[in-house]
Amino acid sequence: MAKLRVAVVGASGYAGAEAVRWILRHPRLRLGPLVARSEAGRPLSDLYPQLPDAPVLQALAPEGVAERADAVVLAMPPGEALEWAGPLLSAGRQVYDLGPDFRLADPEAYRRHYGRAHTAPELLARAAYGLVELFAADVRERELVALPGCFPTAACLAVAPLVEAGLADPGAPIVVQAVSGLSGAGRGLRPDLMFGAAHDEVRAYGVGGTHRHLPEIGQVLTRLGRRPVEVLFTPHTAPLFRGLLATCHVPLAGAMTTERLLAHYRERYAASPLVRVTAEPPGTRSTLGSARCAVTVRAEPSGRYATAVAAIDNLGKGAAAQAIQALNVKQGWPESTGLEGGLWP
Repeated sequence: MAKLRVAVVGASGYAGAEAVRWILRHPRLRLGPLVARSEAGRPLSDLYPQLPDAPVLQALAPEGVAERADAVVLAMPPGEALEWAGPLLSAGRQVYDLGPDFRLADPEAYRRHYGRAHTAPELLARAAYGLVELFAADVRERELVALPGCFPTAACLAVAPLVEAGLADPGAPIVVQAVSGLSGAGRGLRPDLMFGAAHDEVRAYGVGGTHRHLPEIGQVLTRLGRRPVEVLFTPHTAPLFRGLLATCHVPLAGAMTTERLLAHYRERYAASPLVRVTAEPPGTRSTLGSARCAVTVRAEPSGRYATAVAAIDNLGKGAAAQAIQALNVKQGWPESTGLEGGLWP
């Protein structure tokens, strides 16, 4: 059986290189061209020695990539996928966008949060939101898949069972506090993320509802709950390279026990091979280097509030691995194909 050719545009970045890692180990995929204009002509292994089998980076246009790939993973800064998605779709290629350009349904919301006009609003209705555990049917039907951000992935998987089942209090906000590794900011040099500044420090940022992922979380939970859901979200950075932990506080519509909540979560995710419901709160090392999400839930003593905790690798389940998971679903393969394993210890 011929393998599907998958190109990666933006392969020199952390998420792009992570996509290459997963493609190389996938039994039914093979690498197409790797595009990175600023690093064109260099072997990817110069930047990532763990990828010795990856080809040389190239500076190709969308048409050149489309000629040599069946599917394309876009791992690009905000705004750049807007120029690539249209030509690739017109050429009949599947597009899996790891960036934010097609996540928000409202182009005005995109302008507010990303500081630029959305120049391809006609494609928004064609984009599936690629959180497979929640929206697999959309992924199967559409050729353009907008992969979720890392914070929305963890937060939404943590609280979705409560919101979609009507267990969350519809009149109260959901509070999300999350900590991410520094790789979430990408390879660009920033003084506040250099070792001397970030070592031994945990820092809140995007305080007061200013983080770009807030409207994405609200959009997903509103869709699941079929009503507006208010979210209070505060992200933090920690002196980790990879890993993300989201702790979510959810007022409940009626009193619940931890046993009932855990049973509900286990039932909800029983058919989701990349989500593991744990008895104890997970930590970031439990998902290091993996495509999995580990999640648990607890009732507070009064039974009126639930605390849900989700751990992911921000480059794995929070980014590149989700592109491969969505591609698996699109092809009709088991969604965890090629996505087994992780790092421990």
